[in-house]
Amino acid sequence: MGAEPFVLTSSVLLIISQRLVRALCKECKVETVVPEPVRDRYGFGTSVMYAARGCNACRQTGYKGRIGIFEFLPMSADIVSAVYQRRPAEEIHRMSGRPTLFDDGLKKVRAGTTTLDEILRVTSI
Repeated sequence: MGAEPFVLTSSVLLIISQRLVRALCKECKVETVVPEPVRDRYGFGTSVMYAARGCNACRQTGYKGRIGIFEFLPMSADIVSAVYQRRPAEEIHRMSGRPTLFDDGLKKVRAGTTTLDEILRVTSI
């Protein structure tokens, strides 16, 4: 961004990132089996997730409405120190230990609110 560290650390208390993803239609979402490679890669403890099917309520899209996925980074003392040291953003994010947009998205996939395809579409992992 080009801002001096003291400007950021003295004025920013919290950084929030959000993305909107399509929500599965509650009327027609269908259970689907999670392939084993997907379970292993993304840590699904269950072998079931939901997929979009399509009905009159959602105009045959399988989705109705949108939901947010979020990521929060509070400015802790460790983060402030890392900013002053001009550490790379990736390192600061790792040291925060906070869930990412992708993590929040996976939580919503497990809850049956959206699909893994939607999360992969809007996040970078």
